[in-house]
Amino acid sequence: MSAFSPQEQKHLKEAAYSEFLRAKIKLAQRKGFDVPLADIHPGLKPHARDIVRWALAGGQRAIFASFGLHKTSANLEVMRQIGIHRPGLRLIVLPLGVRQEFIREAAKRFTGEYEVQVRFIRTDAEIDGQDVVYRCYPDRDAAARAVIVMAATHRLERPQ
Repeated sequence: MSAFSPQEQKHLKEAAYSEFLRAKIKLAQRKGFDVPLADIHPGLKPHARDIVRWALAGGQRAIFASFGLHKTSANLEVMRQIGIHRPGLRLIVLPLGVRQEFIREAAKRFTGEYEVQVRFIRTDAEIDGQDVVYRCYPDRDAAARAVIVMAATHRLERPQ
C-alpha cells in the first residue's frame, strides 16, 4: 500500500516521465557565428532577416520555409555574410528549376555594398574565385521542385 493517493501517484508518474523525456532532449550545437541585426541586408523582410541570423548562428542549418517567404533572398544573404566572416568560396545546391530565380534575385536586391555575385557551375574545374557558386540537381518531379533550396554553407575543397 502506498502513502500517496491514487491522484498523487498519477502525478508522480507523470513528473517522472516528464523528467525522463527532458533527459532525452538534445539541442543542436551552435556551429555558426552571430551577426548583429544591423549588419543584415536592410532590404530583406523582417522575418527573412531573423531567418538569416538564425541560420548563421546555428551553422549547418537548412531553411525550409513556405512558398513566398523569401528563401532565395535569405540564402543569398547567408552566403554574403559567410563571405564576410569566413572568406572563401560558398556553394548553394538547388533544383534546376530555380536557377534563374537566384540570378534575378541577386541582380535585383544584392547590388552596391550588398553585392553578391552568383555563378552556375557544372564541375569543380569552373571554380576560379571567391564567388557564391551554385550547382543544380535534376528537377524531374514535383517533390524535387518542392524542396526549393538546400544550402551547403561550407567551403568547397579545391582539387589539388
